[in-house]
Amino acid sequence: MNPLKKTGKQIEKLVREARLAPRVFLKYGTFKPTRVEMPNAAGPIFIDPADRRAKKKILFDSVRNRYSINRRFWVDFVSALEPDLALDIGVNYGECIFSPVYPDKVSAIGFEANPALFRHLNKSLAGARRIQVETQSVDAVLREKGKSPETLVFKIDVEGFEPQVLLGMTETLDHARLFAGFIEVDTRFLEKTGWPPERYDREILNRFDLYTQSNRKSMIFERIASLDSYCQAHADKKKHFDLLVFRKGILPESLPRGWTLQG
Repeated sequence: MNPLKKTGKQIEKLVREARLAPRVFLKYGTFKPTRVEMPNAAGPIFIDPADRRAKKKILFDSVRNRYSINRRFWVDFVSALEPDLALDIGVNYGECIFSPVYPDKVSAIGFEANPALFRHLNKSLAGARRIQVETQSVDAVLREKGKSPETLVFKIDVEGFEPQVLLGMTETLDHARLFAGFIEVDTRFLEKTGWPPERYDREILNRFDLYTQSNRKSMIFERIASLDSYCQAHADKKKHFDLLVFRKGILPESLPRGWTLQG
């Protein structure tokens, strides 16, 4: 990155943090809260306030009343589909898995590989029901628990290792009659982990119907032919975006309110 541009971004970040600091203090009585109340969440999220991501994506979102699209997907699709199972893969601080009030029939399992987050997750787990956090592959965990969901909602955000996760849940996806998934894509991370879009399509994503958000201000998602073709068409600007995935040819009979699929 150009040194001047990098310096400008650092100054912009410092200004934003200084502007939001009074709002943080007014809401929590401290500049470094460890217990955060997220908008549209059923309970508190416990964080490390020194963690840059926790500060930006959780703490600052809480005082700006921002409702991120990954949390919106999780809450809305769990409520609308009432799946047998909801899988949050890449739990982080639990901002998705701890957000809904789950219908009685729904079990939720989270997967997180970073042990540094466990002490925060255990605090958030204390008031939760039907939620577990695991570190093994999805198929291994569900096989051990004797679970074969027919309806599934899942979210994957593991910084470039999403293809490996999907390979590790092949049995689960093959068995599910209906599923809706939210997968974060960062082409820079994918290249580093050896999964350029063309390979990702060829070995994994060709099993799904793929949709991407038309623009950040709408909840309209347009169908795309492949990840590779989409990345090539937007090579000048699309490095990080989200995919909605469904079993090929099988969409939910009704989508959550406010969500639209086109194409």
